[in-house]
Amino acid sequence: MARHTIRNGVFAAPRKQGFTLIELLVVIAIIAVLIALLLPAVQQAREAARRSQCKNNMKQLGLALHNYHDTNNLFPLNNSAATWGRTERSGFVGMLPFLDQGPMYNQMNMSATGLVAPNLIFTQTPVPVLLCPSDSDSLRIMNGTDDAGSIQVAMSDYAFNVGDYSNTGTTTGANGGGVNMPYGNSVTTSGRGLFSRYGWSAAMRDVTDGTSNTIALGECIGAWCGWQHGWGFQSFATTAYPPNWNNAGYRNAAATGDPNCIGYRSQHVGGAHFLMTDGSTRFVSENISGLVFCAIASRAGNEVFGDF
Repeated sequence: MARHTIRNGVFAAPRKQGFTLIELLVVIAIIAVLIALLLPAVQQAREAARRSQCKNNMKQLGLALHNYHDTNNLFPLNNSAATWGRTERSGFVGMLPFLDQGPMYNQMNMSATGLVAPNLIFTQTPVPVLLCPSDSDSLRIMNGTDDAGSIQVAMSDYAFNVGDYSNTGTTTGANGGGVNMPYGNSVTTSGRGLFSRYGWSAAMRDVTDGTSNTIALGECIGAWCGWQHGWGFQSFATTAYPPNWNNAGYRNAAATGDPNCIGYRSQHVGGAHFLMTDGSTRFVSENISGLVFCAIASRAGNEVFGDF
């Protein structure tokens, strides 16, 4: 039963409780501030989860590399030929059976070069383990070039280590980078990394610097051709440039004189993930010394360096 009060000799109904306009605005302002403080934490948590998934992808790639090596006594071949061939396959194709993609591998026509039919459908099929969750390109499809013309291809956010290769014969010196010193006199073995553009790849016995000190592959978002493509630098990257240097893509020819070398880069703040040859993963800072970065890319350089 509601109580009534007497005001000026007259019974008056009780006043209703509520917020004034100023009180309401203050509450809204407080809520807005709390949301503003909370959003960065939520975004950081999501990015931490994406980085964890990216690292897990690399661990799976590491297992696939080792299983491939155990079967074939060398690491996967890129370009699958000893001559320049823009339609040849990347090393990821050979790794498919070890990445739970055996049915796709078995359906490919390995006698056909090029990315057009009968293998075009596979060229346009994304492979989840080759995609970093932090990559902002949600479609994972970009225009590529083939002898038959422009085609749509599914991307890879990871690339094999070709060493500190540079078309100019030396690195640009960016971030104190070292010098490209090919091993041997044959183009099939040129480059200091585990892989070559020309259909050559190393075996464990060739990694005399130590498998825990040598990069196998790393993050390389935004390369303009697909995971199946082995031509040029579509499936490899170079340490001639520090991580995340010029994330836009190819080097600026006017600035570096080296238009065909792709550096490692990621969507992660501060650096990129790398898979070492022993199967371990490392997050390498974009501020790493260029000399150290080139040293951990070489398989037999006998360089001396500290922790990185």
